[in-house]
Amino acid sequence: MTRLRFRYWVRRILRGRWRGDSSVNYDGEFGHELKGVVPYAYWLHRQGRLKKTIGAPDTRCFYYFSPQHEERKTKRRYKSLRDFPLYLVYTPHLDRWRWLPPPLRDVYASQRFQWPKPPLVISNKYTREWNDDPVNFLDIPALRALFDLFQDRYTILYNRPGAGQIVPDQQEDLALGEHELLTREFPNVIQFSNLWRENSDLTFNTLQCMVYAACEHFISVQGGPSVLASYFGGRNIIFVRQGSELTSGAYQWFDQFSGCRVFPVGDNATLLSTARREFA
Repeated sequence: MTRLRFRYWVRRILRGRWRGDSSVNYDGEFGHELKGVVPYAYWLHRQGRLKKTIGAPDTRCFYYFSPQHEERKTKRRYKSLRDFPLYLVYTPHLDRWRWLPPPLRDVYASQRFQWPKPPLVISNKYTREWNDDPVNFLDIPALRALFDLFQDRYTILYNRPGAGQIVPDQQEDLALGEHELLTREFPNVIQFSNLWRENSDLTFNTLQCMVYAACEHFISVQGGPSVLASYFGGRNIIFVRQGSELTSGAYQWFDQFSGCRVFPVGDNATLLSTARREFA
């Protein structure tokens, strides 16, 4: 069966299965939610069909358009997008049928967060991946090099959310030791954990959206951090060594979240050379 024929039959099946949809309920991984579920819910909203959304805690900011959003106390778990009519987002060429990302940058643009130098958001993670050791993360040498390279030119905001800030999933969060590095060597780098304490009236995800909306330069890592950064335009350098995004060719369409320019890199040397080229 040809690819076009296969997609034709998949769409026919999904049209029959999802024609009457008016609600969205999701408690899976954060990155999957931003890739497929939020765009599907927004598409339903623009069609005048969305009645309710249900998600994990602190997801209201992503479903701001929902007429009724319910947050349920739950731990995120692995959940395939086969449960939604957006399974085809994993092909190299994005099928935009029932897929429309909400304009988060426009919605959360604000004068609240301003700095004397242009902001640069570095978004990291350090978790067990696929029941094994961490793979996709910015290590201490990479972070030190990035801070040294850009601290005079940019206001650097470092973001590695912990379990007390975001809803955890099946990937165990581990200690990297970068916060000691920041305190000791780079006190001018703004840590999101401190910024959140100073803006306690905001939820953590709302804070992320508002800060990201003020930024055009991002360095992120595979998974949820890279998808969220891709919603806010500008340029997004993504550090990735392993993941379905590579095998499926997904980075070819990450620009369609917001028009951002995406640069996947797989080692520290390429990360630094790309950062110099794009941000210097």
